[in-house]
Amino acid sequence: MFTQAKIYILGVVVLAFIGLAGTTYIYKLKFDKAEIQRDAAVEQVRTALLINERIIAAQVEDDKLRNKLFADFKGARDDAEKFKVKLASHDLSSLAKAKPGLITIYARRATDRVLRDIEAAANGTGPTMPVSPVSGHDTPPTPPTDSGGD
Repeated sequence: MFTQAKIYILGVVVLAFIGLAGTTYIYKLKFDKAEIQRDAAVEQVRTALLINERIIAAQVEDDKLRNKLFADFKGARDDAEKFKVKLASHDLSSLAKAKPGLITIYARRATDRVLRDIEAAANGTGPTMPVSPVSGHDTPPTPPTDSGGD
């Protein structure tokens, strides 16, 4: 029936088939692993692109805000310069000499506010300021009641 040579040839063919099947299986596993790694890399790239898009959008918003702040700052600086020029044109010392009562009114009112705030802070009630029920603004100062005679 089977001779020894035929059995050897059959054994070699079976071993070759097993080897070929094993090699094919190993290459398939390697291919699957490479495919999984490729998919993971693609997902990382997609995630990086989304993050970059969000960063770029945030930078655009930051640029808009920065430009608005610079414009506001320039406006405030221009206003400060305008007020500086306006105040430089007023001579407050000559006004104080010409109308000492006017300066006294403002100084007295400011002193009263400071003292009320200090007293309120000492009592723990917070700063207080009288408000006019009609206008909603600070109550006007009362004129000085000095009877004269310095």
